[in-house]
Amino acid sequence: MFYLSSIVQKKLVTNLFNMYIPEEVSMDMRFELIIRIRAENISVRQLAAYLNFIDKAYGRLTPRGIMHYARTSTYELTVTEIRHGSVEFVISNILSESTSIKAIIIVGLLLKYLPSIIKSVLSSYRDYEEASLARIRRQQIREQIKKDKDLDKISNQQIYQLAIFLDNLYRTDMRDINKSHKFSKENIVKVKFNLREQQKLIKEHEETGKIKISKHDDD
Repeated sequence: MFYLSSIVQKKLVTNLFNMYIPEEVSMDMRFELIIRIRAENISVRQLAAYLNFIDKAYGRLTPRGIMHYARTSTYELTVTEIRHGSVEFVISNILSESTSIKAIIIVGLLLKYLPSIIKSVLSSYRDYEEASLARIRRQQIREQIKKDKDLDKISNQQIYQLAIFLDNLYRTDMRDINKSHKFSKENIVKVKFNLREQQKLIKEHEETGKIKISKHDDD
C-alpha cells in the first residue's frame, strides 16, 4: 500500500478491519462490498470510468502496487456476484484473506464518500492554490468520516490519517474521477458492506446455478 508510513498505515487499516469484522466471527465468512446501481439510462463511458476507478484503487492497495497488479491477471479484482432487482455489484472475499479485505474496505470508503466530495473540489480548482485546495478537500473527507456510523469508534487522529490516505487516492486518479463522480451521483443508490456465511452462498449457488464465486488471492 502507499502514501502513509508503513507503521501508521498498518495500524490504521488494521483498526478499520477490526471495526468492520467482529472478533467472534468465523474467518470462513465472506466480507462483501455491495454497490447498488439504478439500472436505467446508464452511460457506458461513465460506468467504465467508475469500474476502472475501482480496479485501479484496488490495484494500488495490493502489496506490490499498481504496476505489478496491471501486469498480471492472477490477483485481478472480480465482481463476485451480480444481483438482480435494483442491480447490485458484489465484490467479496473470505475473511481469512485479510489483505484483500482491507483493500476492499478502503475502496468501499472511496466510493461511499465520492458523491459528497469531488464535485465541489473540482469546481473550486481555479480559485485556490493546490495547498489550499488540499485542505478543503481533506476537511470534506473528514466530515464524511465523522458522519459515517460504521466508523463511530475511530479516533480523531485516525480520522485525520484516513482523510489524507483517501485524498491521495482520489488525487492519483484524476483521469477517471470526473466521469466516476457523475456516474456515482446519477446511478449509485447505495454503497455498503456486509458479512455473509460462505456455506449459505455455496448452497444458493448449488440451488440456482446463478451465483458465481470468485476467490481472490493476495501476494
